[in-house]
Amino acid sequence: MLSLRTDPAAQDVDLIHRFLSEESPWAKGIPKLLVRESIQNSLNFGLFESEAQIAYARVVTDYTTFGYLLDVFVLQEHRGKGHSRTLMEAILAHPRLQGLRRLLLVSSTARGLYAKDGFAPLEKPETFMEVTRAHPYASDSSGFHKRLDMEHSNVTAGAPHGPQVQPPMPATFGLGERVRKKSGAAWQGLIVGWYSTKLTPEGYAVESEAHPGSVQIYPVAALERVA
Repeated sequence: MLSLRTDPAAQDVDLIHRFLSEESPWAKGIPKLLVRESIQNSLNFGLFESEAQIAYARVVTDYTTFGYLLDVFVLQEHRGKGHSRTLMEAILAHPRLQGLRRLLLVSSTARGLYAKDGFAPLEKPETFMEVTRAHPYASDSSGFHKRLDMEHSNVTAGAPHGPQVQPPMPATFGLGERVRKKSGAAWQGLIVGWYSTKLTPEGYAVESEAHPGSVQIYPVAALERVA
């Protein structure tokens, strides 16, 4: 029996990460930490057969004017059974997505499928612009997996040529590792990146476990591992 689940906590993170990182042409190599964060910050659509997830999609949206549909997939062994149609119908009928001025998606392989649901090529493609990152999930200094919330973005203030690539993180702690402050006000969480600009000292970006989404920057010497 099929069921739809939108709760972030109900999604099979391991399955979604495995498909995106190994099988999808658009997110090869994406770290599980980023997949988990993307699920937490999206409107999710998980299609389940009994208790096993067989399909997924998510929408990034402000719920009032704009939505971006992405990471849409049906597992290979469950294709050809109309599940993609079921998934799309559920997405387009969701009450929080009614009345949006624009719902956008990017597809190179299933445009005919999406056309059946009313999607069409951009009316004025010349008005759209984008910033893209080559090899965004690389582990070296060109990787943008060290991205933070906008208030802690890796854009150097006043930089004349756009986003500046930050130096690689030191090896003291790894991405996703649990740490805490050694002294002073309590702060414990996960390493989500390395932050350095002309206006701030460099340090690890630590997202609070108690308050997800809240990030503080601490120098290496201020932190210790949590066993």
